[in-house]
Amino acid sequence: VDGTGATRIPEQAWGVTTQNAATLFLHLLAPEKLPQDAAVCKLVVPLPDDFRVARKGAVSLLSGGTPLAYELSKDHFLNITVPLSALEDIDTVICVAAD
Repeated sequence: VDGTGATRIPEQAWGVTTQNAATLFLHLLAPEKLPQDAAVCKLVVPLPDDFRVARKGAVSLLSGGTPLAYELSKDHFLNITVPLSALEDIDTVICVAAD
């Protein structure tokens, strides 16, 4: 994604993250490493303490802008449900808007 840089989130088994001023980008490079059932996979992202997720429409696919279901835990982990049908061949990018 153009105009992004590194984040404080370490590389994860499923991929990496990049960020610009307003958005965190989750790059699912190895979705097979995520827990899956018949139709979805579950992505858990450890967020920096100072990152605030926007309230409305905060989590979506970069390709097409489809909103994704998510929950933010008390310990600042973002839990995202990703339909298996949304996964791309090389890099599925999920956008997380900052508040």
